[in-house]
Amino acid sequence: MLDLKEIDVYHGDLQALSKVSLTIKDKEIVAIVGSNGAGKSTLLRTICGLHRPATGSLSFDGVSLIEQPVHEIVNLGICMVPEERRVFREMSVLENLEMGSVIRRARQARDSTLDWVYEVFPILKTRQGQKAGTLSGGEQQMLLIARALMSQPKLLLIDELSLGLAPLLVQNLFKTMRQLYESTELAIVLVEQNVRAALELADRGYVIEGGRIVAGGDAKELLGREDIKDAYFGVAPEPWATRTKKAD
Repeated sequence: MLDLKEIDVYHGDLQALSKVSLTIKDKEIVAIVGSNGAGKSTLLRTICGLHRPATGSLSFDGVSLIEQPVHEIVNLGICMVPEERRVFREMSVLENLEMGSVIRRARQARDSTLDWVYEVFPILKTRQGQKAGTLSGGEQQMLLIARALMSQPKLLLIDELSLGLAPLLVQNLFKTMRQLYESTELAIVLVEQNVRAALELADRGYVIEGGRIVAGGDAKELLGREDIKDAYFGVAPEPWATRTKKAD
């Protein structure tokens, strides 16, 4: 489905991603985990066309994404749920959802897709006339996911699902992701700082540090690795390079 090979991305003179290669297959959940500033969000934004790689190749279902405009990437079937609750605050919940279905692939099925997302997130139906900016943080996150689903994506990219949310709500959102995966043909890429929760949900995972993929494989195997535990489940984790040098 999605194939990245040797991707380099720069922010000005600063290299944000270095020789990143990964694959996403049909109908799987892949977690991309790492510390703050590791390059996770840059990776998602590159897939969506918001950043352009300096070198490397990037394709989706055999179509190169390198020169595609953002709206065409969405029309191909890739949609991202951005971090920081980026709803259209002055528009109603319904208007936000309708904005998700303006592309060609989703327009004709708008009504049936809307009925479906209301089944996934019933609270949004009761809030459909309410301004999105007045929703709680958790409701805004649900709205962002629902708005992305309105585009009928094949690949859903979620940037920091759990950021700033209460533990119970986070648990419910992860449960919803599992239900979406089991009931649809969606592939889901989940970028998360909550490493344990993300790897417990995912089929496969990648660890990114300093703009590089430093580990990858079966999510449960990654979850059981001592270096992953030391890095992300400890009180004061050391930089990855330091830990791996000690291990050598």
